[in-house]
Amino acid sequence: MLNATTGDRERGVSLIEMSTALAVTAILASMAVPSYSAWQGNTRIRASAEAIQSGLNLARAEAVARNTSVTFTLQGNGGWTVSCAAVTANCPAGIHGRSGAEIGTGISLALVQRDNSAENSSASVTFNSSGRPDTAASSLRRIDIDVPSSLLPSAQSRELRIVLSDLGRSRLCDPNAASGSPTAC
Repeated sequence: MLNATTGDRERGVSLIEMSTALAVTAILASMAVPSYSAWQGNTRIRASAEAIQSGLNLARAEAVARNTSVTFTLQGNGGWTVSCAAVTANCPAGIHGRSGAEIGTGISLALVQRDNSAENSSASVTFNSSGRPDTAASSLRRIDIDVPSSLLPSAQSRELRIVLSDLGRSRLCDPNAASGSPTAC
């Protein structure tokens, strides 16, 4: 038998309440999508920059450890290889490498050489046995990493730059950071 007091009360959600909840959820989701896209693009830039910088550091360390010249070659798609400049039994032609598909998916690179000329296809730098880069004009000096503006508007993109010093150290910095900032180039 039904109790008269519980029979009058309906349990559940009305159609108006459900519609209101769905509308609020849709509004919040539409506000989150652009910031998620910006976060995803900037994460892609950071990951690619760190992978390329680790390749530079590996080439420098291998040159010192093997006591011979080692070359770092960067392709325009983000792929890189580390190899010995002169192949011997103790120093192979290919020490390590990463493919462009693994690193550079959806990024754009600007490769700048020591003579400030830009190169888009590939560039390289050879480290000597003390870990210093060669000073030839065609040697890699700077790498600018960004995503194409078709994927992320320039205003939302956080471009990064890798600068190679005369001593062979690579530094990851933000070319758009305010002067005096520790992350500025």
